[in-house]
Amino acid sequence: IAAGDSISICFGDSITLNTNGATQAIWFPANGLSSTNSLNPVANPSVTTTYYIIGTNNSGCYSSDSVVVVVNPNPTLTFSLPNTICSNGAPITLSASPTGGTFSGPGVTSGSRCNGCPPEFVPSSAGIGLHTIIYNYTDPITGCSASVNQTIEVLSTPTASAGINQTICSGSGEILS
Repeated sequence: IAAGDSISICFGDSITLNTNGATQAIWFPANGLSSTNSLNPVANPSVTTTYYIIGTNNSGCYSSDSVVVVVNPNPTLTFSLPNTICSNGAPITLSASPTGGTFSGPGVTSGSRCNGCPPEFVPSSAGIGLHTIIYNYTDPITGCSASVNQTIEVLSTPTASAGINQTICSGSGEILS
């Protein structure tokens, strides 16, 4: 009987365990398994787990094997934006940890102001309103991925007006409204 080589999954994922050479099987421990007596149970452990199998064939002969399911953590991501910005505000440079992911959402540019510039949120491109900016990242070593989002509100820019031009005589006062 053969249960296969070690398998790596990301936290929250599942994997089908394959058995070769048996017609009946008992798997243990039961934690994270869809079935303990299936030839090919689905494993969804929350921590790295060694699963053992005892299998029998049609002749009644039995054998055992094991397989390690390595559970890799999903990346922990952080990035932040101000809650609000005026529509005529300067672009905001976007950065996150860990680096190497991608930003998306309304008003997000891929550093188009220069070659190699970091991505930015451009409020005038996003437009007035509430916008969700998403950061996606995949760990290059484990292949596990995660995303995080932040909301930013682009506010309309107030219009300032000092009124019409007025001429006054020197020494006299005028009230501006």
